[in-house]
Amino acid sequence: MKKYIISLALLTIGFVGLAQKTFTKATLKEMLEEYKRDSKAFFINRLSEDFRYSNLQGKFLRKSDITTSGSQRIVDTSDAKKIVTTLQAIDRMLGKHPGK
Repeated sequence: MKKYIISLALLTIGFVGLAQKTFTKATLKEMLEEYKRDSKAFFINRLSEDFRYSNLQGKFLRKSDITTSGSQRIVDTSDAKKIVTTLQAIDRMLGKHPGK
């Protein structure tokens, strides 16, 4: 029984390590550039078919609601960059993400 628990723990650790790649500033920059090129294609490629979002008024928006409109224009991405930088700093403080 102990052998099975140890094997299960090792497999779980292995899967958790592969579950998600690290989100870096380069990843954010790549995503923002993709969004700037064509926001409609960005959402079509990234949202799942069963995607649902509830806005502040309680209305559900589905993928089809978002992708039927035209492309959006993004003017400034500095807020998104500040948020990611802040989250990365918090991760480093908590020891969850090693610094460079």
